[in-house]
Amino acid sequence: MRIREFEDTPQDYEALAHIINTNWQERAMTVDDLKGEDKERLPTLIHRRFLAEIADQIVGCGSFENHEKFYHPQRFWMSLDVLPEYRWQGIGTQLFAHMLARLQSEYDANELHTVTTESRADSLRFLNTRGFQVSQRDPMSRLALENFDPTTFQRLDAQIAAMGIEIRVLSDLLREDTDVLRKVYELHQSLVDDVPEPAEHTKADFALWCDGYSSNNPYFIPEANFMALHNSAYIGLSSLWGKLPADTVNTGLTGVKQGYRRQGLATALKVRAILFAQAHGVRLVMTSNNSENPMYQINRKLGFQTYDTEIKLVKSM
Repeated sequence: MRIREFEDTPQDYEALAHIINTNWQERAMTVDDLKGEDKERLPTLIHRRFLAEIADQIVGCGSFENHEKFYHPQRFWMSLDVLPEYRWQGIGTQLFAHMLARLQSEYDANELHTVTTESRADSLRFLNTRGFQVSQRDPMSRLALENFDPTTFQRLDAQIAAMGIEIRVLSDLLREDTDVLRKVYELHQSLVDDVPEPAEHTKADFALWCDGYSSNNPYFIPEANFMALHNSAYIGLSSLWGKLPADTVNTGLTGVKQGYRRQGLATALKVRAILFAQAHGVRLVMTSNNSENPMYQINRKLGFQTYDTEIKLVKSM
């Protein structure tokens, strides 16, 4: 077996997509998806991939990178996957050792994060024996839209209106206000620190953040981004992300400013997003939340069912 650096070739991208899709069917990625992600990466952040080959066949992959949302020059996020038929042969062990040596010798890394799921018991054992500790558990949930009944939540519209709050669609707001993305950005940044995460957030660069809310991002659906306004002030948001038409979409951040919480507004925003998905033929809405996040309980009331748990782990180096 040999380990080499990933190359920007069709063959390497196809092999990478095959390994990811074999091991993570719930996160299916096309070659175009992977290339799109690579194109969007900040050039100032470190990102490296490595491939494991046996007789010229690519059987495993690993990567490490700085995370834009949680940036520190010595903090890295790692992934590692081996095709099922090649496991238990030391390939993952060698890939991990190779990346760890690079991280320590070339970048003086002192904090390494990774993610797996509760259902991947072998992966958890592999990480635990290498010094990783669980930092967070996020139940992964999905809502089957054929079972969603909006009548249970109809009273919320009148309740929100009585408070002088209106829920607007971002696509409409973009046509009316040239400064709308600045307002959404400020709201978004004020809310993200309330979301439980394994490291402190880095404030996003406005111009780069805006790129995610443009046609450059194939997953951005302006009609599926809902904003709550009170006296023209942006106080809450909820969104869906995906490529329509689609069988499945993912939820983005849902949040409400302090002073407006526990009054049904977050639920009302999420209902709007769910109704949008229903109207566009979506079958499943996917999400994940920390079990201590109030949004987890809101999702449960909406009918989301937990099917696995994302395990976030960290290793001090």
